[in-house]
Formats: sequence, C-alpha cells, structure tokens
Amino acid sequence: MISGFIMAYICAEQAVAPGRFLLRRTLRIAPLYWLVTCAAFGLALLAPHLFNSTTGNWSNLLKSLLFIPYLKENGTVMPVIPVGWTLNCEMLFYLAMSACLGFGRKHAALAAAAGLAMLPVVVRADLADSPAAWFYSQPVMAEFLFGVLAFMAWSRLRKLELWVPVLAVTAALSALSLPILEWQRGAATAFAGRLFLLGVPAATLVLSAALLDGRCRAVAALKNRVALILGDASYSIYLSHIFVIEGLRKVVFPRTGLFDMTTFAGAFAALTTAALVGVVIHRLVERPLMGLRSYCNGLPGTPPLASGHAAGDVVVTVDVSDQSGASRPHGG
Repeated sequence: MISGFIMAYICAEQAVAPGRFLLRRTLRIAPLYWLVTCAAFGLALLAPHLFNSTTGNWSNLLKSLLFIPYLKENGTVMPVIPVGWTLNCEMLFYLAMSACLGFGRKHAALAAAAGLAMLPVVVRADLADSPAAWFYSQPVMAEFLFGVLAFMAWSRLRKLELWVPVLAVTAALSALSLPILEWQRGAATAFAGRLFLLGVPAATLVLSAALLDGRCRAVAALKNRVALILGDASYSIYLSHIFVIEGLRKVVFPRTGLFDMTTFAGAFAALTTAALVGVVIHRLVERPLMGLRSYCNGLPGTPPLASGHAAGDVVVTVDVSDQSGASRPHGG
C-alpha cells in the first residue's frame, strides 16, 4: 500500500523513461536481496537444522533470485528469505509501472495498480494452476491501488487547512482497527472482506499520517537522529531481522542463558539486536551497493539520481497484511 503511494508520488514529481524507472528500482532492491538470499541459502546448506522451511534446493534459489513465486517443500509459497514475498509483489508492480509509463506518467501508477487489483478477480486462487498464478491472485495485490488512491487524496488535501486533532484521531483509530480486524480472519481473508476490513483502515492510516506530516509537533518530534538512522536502515533490518531473531532464539539464548525469548526482556533484546545488525548491514553493505545506481546517471532520459531521502530512494517493505506466511494448501 505504501509502495502504491510512493510510486504515485514519484510519477507525479519526476519525468522518467520506462526502462530507466525499472532499472533504478531493480538496482535499489535487488543487490542486497540477492546477497542476503545467497547467504541464507549457503547457511541452509551448511546447517539445515537452523531453518524451518528453507532448504538447499538450487532450483528454489534460482526462482528466488528471479522473483518467481514457487511452492516450497513445506507447502508454502515464499522465497528462500520468507519476507521476500513482498519483493515478488513489488517487482511485478514495477514491471506494470514500467509498461504503463510507456503511455505517459500522469496515470501510470493508477493504471498499474488497477491492473494488479484485477488479478484476484480475473484469476481465481482456487483454480490457479501454478504457484505463481495462485500467489498473484491473492487479495493483497489489490492494496497497491489503495496506496495510489491515498496519494491522490493527499495531493488534493495537503494544501487545505485541516484540523490536526481530527487527523490524529483518524490515524490512531485506523491503526488500532488493524489488529482488531485481523482477529476477524474469516471475513478478512475473502477478497471483499480483506479490501474493506483491512484495506480501508490501512489506506486511511497512510493518508492521515501523510497529512499530519508538517502539521503536528508530535510528528516532528519523532524525526530525531535515531529514527532517521533506523529509517535509512529499514530495508536492511527488514531482510535480516528474521535470521537475527531466529539465531538468537535457537542458538545464542539457549546456549548462553542470557534471556528467554518469551519474556519482555528477551523480546526487547532480540528486537534491539536485530535493529543494530540491520544498521551495520546498511552502513557496511547496503550503502556501497547503492553506488550501483550511479550507473543510471550515464543513461539518457532523466536528470541524475538524487541522494539522501529522495523519493526514488525509497524501498517499501512495510507489511500490513497476513501474507508473510503465504501458505498454499497442499494440493490446492
């Protein structure tokens, strides 16, 4: 959903050729993902007992590197890195965006997101004849459209004088409604149920948060150095946190007896360690890899890439869905 918002923002703010857009997005997300995937695969070969579902299957590795959904041995549809399922969705959205940019950038994001939103309607998950078809027919594909619509609303409302307390309450209620509605999984897993029980509150939260930015002192106070560091390292944290936490849970904590993962102290220590490891990976690995984007500066079509927190630098990995355990029923 946030990806839909940001890609719509990029299209509105920047003129970019279709091929260059796709190259920039790929260079931003793929190198680190490939490195972490290969590292996890190598570890699965050396110490398979540390993994729940990842195995040393070379075919699975190739599909993961190419962002192709596949059925794992345990019956789930996810890549070598479980959280990488979101990047499979992202890459398809980028491909659709690149195709739509060929017809002009004004409505490219809307057209691409609308096209993906139609996949669960056109391709019935229970009739899908391949893991990839099943994966892309899930209701989560429609959430890109909510993000684009949230951007369209934000672009029209941001210059209006809006009552900040109303925005704050709307954002808070939207955020609180998400876990409550997640409990109603029977309704939320259906296509319409997911869109309206989860999609609408999430879109309202994104819109309200965007409108609050620059209007509320409490939001401005959150923009401190620690928050900015964690924000910059969010992609590295996202890709690595599952391995850090599982390593602590299965190896470090049991052998050292320092913490019990089921306690508050253990959970806090694990989350803090995962964040610190992600920051280190960002500084030592992700930042150098981001230099690959300088290759784009030699290509015709758009001005050189901006540095820092430019919109084109954003990688979206926020997950407001229940797809992280994207499980395809055996024989389904």
